[in-house]
Amino acid sequence: MKLTSDLFNRYLDHLSLQKNPPSELFLKQLIKAQIIKFPFENISKLILWSEGKVNNLINFETHLNNSINLNCGGTCYANNYYFSRLLEYLGFDVSIHGADMGTGIDVHLVLKVNLNDKIFLVDVGYGAPFFDPFYISSFKPQGVKIGELEYKIVLTNDNRFQVIVFKRNNLVHDYIVNNKVQSIEYFAEEIKNSFCDDSEFMDKLRIFRFFNDHSIELNNNKYTINSDNSSDHYFVKNIEELKKVVSTKFNLPKLPIEKAYEVLLHEKKIDIFS
Repeated sequence: MKLTSDLFNRYLDHLSLQKNPPSELFLKQLIKAQIIKFPFENISKLILWSEGKVNNLINFETHLNNSINLNCGGTCYANNYYFSRLLEYLGFDVSIHGADMGTGIDVHLVLKVNLNDKIFLVDVGYGAPFFDPFYISSFKPQGVKIGELEYKIVLTNDNRFQVIVFKRNNLVHDYIVNNKVQSIEYFAEEIKNSFCDDSEFMDKLRIFRFFNDHSIELNNNKYTINSDNSSDHYFVKNIEELKKVVSTKFNLPKLPIEKAYEVLLHEKKIDIFS
């Protein structure tokens, strides 16, 4: 579909921002607004799978409308790619890159932004509090901590950037960014594979939502509230409790959590409350 200025302006309105010339400050404002407004979630992914739309990304307008009307976000492919299109429209020099994870090569999608001869790593699709771009032109180890989670970015021996996640000082997962610039078409097969039954986000309910002073994470019937110094864990007993938590704690009242739960229960025979 043709991407129009009206569509991008709706995107900016949704982020509560106005068009400005490219700058480091504006980039930070865009990233923070994006991460807060577009949760990392697989709810919409499960519903797409149920409806048989599994061959490619939903289009830009649907992605935006789903956020406005249903509180949806997405995973790395939609969140990072469509954010890159917004940055491109605003005049930023942005490129997309694959990243290797334990599940394979180039299975994650991230962005790099070249701004005034400074290179920044940007990832708004990892379920992480990366509110600021990582400055990687003149690199030194960097990190972000919230609750029991700590995110570190280091440089590997082969000159790639590695993002490592720790929980209570134990390694959870990581990814390593590849330097080659890619197109979204390069990820077509990986996007299709991400809807397979054995892929990472097709057998559970997952949401990561970020606010100015805390984050909240759903893993099936367990949710965790992370603040600067603590992580508090809670469990829900049934779908009605879960709907209330998603509406009030996550502040996503329109997210179709019950529909995704029914996909797991009836089509995949997975009961997250058993």
